[in-house]
Amino acid sequence: MKLLIVAGIILLAGAFVGELVIKDPGYVLLSYQSTTVETSIWGLAIVVLVTFFIFHLAVRLLQYILERRRKIGDWNEKRTRVRANRRTLKGLLAMSTGDWVKAQRMLVSAADKAETPLINYLAAARAAHEQGLPDAADRFLKQAHNAMPKAEAAIGLTKAQIQMSRGQLEPCVATLKRLRGIAPRHTLVLKMLKQAYLQQQDWQSLADLVPYLHKHDVFSKIQLKKLEQQAYMGLMNKSLDKLPVEADEQTRLKTLNKTWKSLPGELSHDSALADSYAKLLIDNDAPEKAEAFLRDNLKHNWDDSLIKRYGQIAGNNPAKQLKFAESWLDEHPDNATLHLTLGRLSMLNAQWQKARDYFQRSLALEKSQEAYGELARLLRHLEDAEGCQKLMEESFGSTEESLPKLPLPAGNS
Repeated sequence: MKLLIVAGIILLAGAFVGELVIKDPGYVLLSYQSTTVETSIWGLAIVVLVTFFIFHLAVRLLQYILERRRKIGDWNEKRTRVRANRRTLKGLLAMSTGDWVKAQRMLVSAADKAETPLINYLAAARAAHEQGLPDAADRFLKQAHNAMPKAEAAIGLTKAQIQMSRGQLEPCVATLKRLRGIAPRHTLVLKMLKQAYLQQQDWQSLADLVPYLHKHDVFSKIQLKKLEQQAYMGLMNKSLDKLPVEADEQTRLKTLNKTWKSLPGELSHDSALADSYAKLLIDNDAPEKAEAFLRDNLKHNWDDSLIKRYGQIAGNNPAKQLKFAESWLDEHPDNATLHLTLGRLSMLNAQWQKARDYFQRSLALEKSQEAYGELARLLRHLEDAEGCQKLMEESFGSTEESLPKLPLPAGNS
């Protein structure tokens, strides 16, 4: 129906135009230099319409060709990208299985066309490093930077990990310090700095880093405490190692004391550090200073490790030392470590029976191999064969309880 209506309208319009053409065809003269063209106005109109129609078709055809070309280009690009992503995935899978040669080949070949060239180059750098190809690894790191200059943190971390693995600690620390300036709260950067300082035994830098590790919750409180203890123990030992071999006792003690006083105030009563300091005093022929230090420290910080260390000091006045230690029994009568220490101090005073009683009391409170060893040694020198044999059986029975249940040969039990 619509087609008939349109056809009718066209026929009417044609009849109307035809009537106009018959009545007055009009006249048009076009002249340019020596060339003239004469036609009717309706003829010119037809030429214009035909020309416009041809031009319109040409434009539409050109648009169609360009659109098809664009779609073909997009299709090719998408196909290339898909293939590159597949090769990237194969490269990453090869890395997970340790096939470094294949991983590097796949990742590098797909890097230029992949959606994430940064990941390709960083992974390729790791693969090259695992193959022992330092030049290739460095080259891929540079290409990663060229692919995405703003990803300095990711590139720097990969570089630092490779440097640390190579044992290039100084360049590694330099890289990590630069990254820390860019991202001061980056947990992995702080963890790697800690590890690098430990490997370098740079105890001062490690001690300076601990507050930042605490501030950003990089490790647990227990881990941070152990790390802090390790740093300051290392500082105390290193302060003595720096001294020349010919340094006299006074110089060594002065240096050690200076290092101890440089510790933060809250660490002055840390048991592990105090024990380490006392041991260094003993090792450097200053038992009296170690005894006085421990005696003062134990007033504020009762700790079994310090009590045990106190019993290992052979000072100039062992009788006074024993008497002072015995005063602790009023507040700690059931402390096995204290009785072990009192037994050792009694031996320093040649009070054999008292030493025997203290060792036996320590074992009654807690079965420890140290107490067994001290009492056995004492009984052997007292020529108490029966007591020594009984003690050995008791010690073996105590040890046997901790052994796993295993089948044994038949015989006398």
